[in-house]
Amino acid sequence: MKDETQKQKFELKFDENGKPIWPKRPEMTPERIEAVKFLDKLRSGEGEEMPKVPLGCIVYVKDYKEIPLANELYALVTVTTGENGASWKLAVYRGTVKPRTKALFISADAALPLEPRFMNEEIATYKEKKYRLGNDGVIVRRLRPHVKRHIYRLNSGLLYPLKDFPELKGMKAGTDATAALNIRSEATLKMLVEVFARRKFLESDKRGTDDR
Repeated sequence: MKDETQKQKFELKFDENGKPIWPKRPEMTPERIEAVKFLDKLRSGEGEEMPKVPLGCIVYVKDYKEIPLANELYALVTVTTGENGASWKLAVYRGTVKPRTKALFISADAALPLEPRFMNEEIATYKEKKYRLGNDGVIVRRLRPHVKRHIYRLNSGLLYPLKDFPELKGMKAGTDATAALNIRSEATLKMLVEVFARRKFLESDKRGTDDR
């Protein structure tokens, strides 16, 4: 399942004068008006903030609500890091997590290991990225998930069911799983690439100066 707008296909017809006959818009019932208002609020992210949480952590799925319209693809879930912990919302594909269960939250800044369990296309699409670290040509390969959902402006990450992560079994909501799953920060990796590139440039410049 890819995160793309799916447009309903229809056959365009023409009247006797050759003008196109466009399909009628759905009737704006009270229910549909409320659904449109709800979508507008999601897209604006009005009055909501994303708390600071680890790159990867266990969360509790407190609430699950299918988002109306939106091609019937998404659900809005509310997750928490515990009874008195942080709480925030995420737009996910329908059916990928269940309400009142624990799940693995992966932040938008996460650079994931190249492991099949992270490459779940029912959850997101992914891109492999390479980071060159050090003068000896060491290259780190990582997965970068596509997290952005136009349906919800503040979407901050992904949710994975815990069944594929046996090492997290029995851990409480709020547990930091970043180190256990070998998750790195995209921002940190980029910074290291820049540091090593700068160091290489300075060493090269110094050798050039010494040879003069």
